[in-house]
Amino acid sequence: MAAVRSLRTSGVFLLLFLLKITNASSGPWIFSVDVNEKACSELKCVYNLNVNGLDFDVWSLTEVPAARGGDCEGRFLEEKSTKNVELIVPVAKKLFFCAKGPDGVWYNQGESLFLEANDVIGANAQYES
Repeated sequence: MAAVRSLRTSGVFLLLFLLKITNASSGPWIFSVDVNEKACSELKCVYNLNVNGLDFDVWSLTEVPAARGGDCEGRFLEEKSTKNVELIVPVAKKLFFCAKGPDGVWYNQGESLFLEANDVIGANAQYES
């Protein structure tokens, strides 16, 4: 009976180790963006956002769309705060989110998570994995 219990315990430890390794290699993810307030003029929009996610130190916006987990090019804003963030962005742009992980690499959060001045549905976006 002791041998079976030992094997089962070893299997659990192995599974936990593999899960930790897998999660350590995955990128930082922004899961949702809540728009608290939004006011737009002809040229710019002012947003108040909450950015929710996992394993990112800094997040950014970019005009360059990419697949989730892809390279994040053309960043023009870097923000460390995640709650009640005030942003002023151009009206004519569709902006995508990026997150910087503990490893220093920037990861695009995909085309489904974005800010766009005349978008009503994507305003409170949440990534469906």
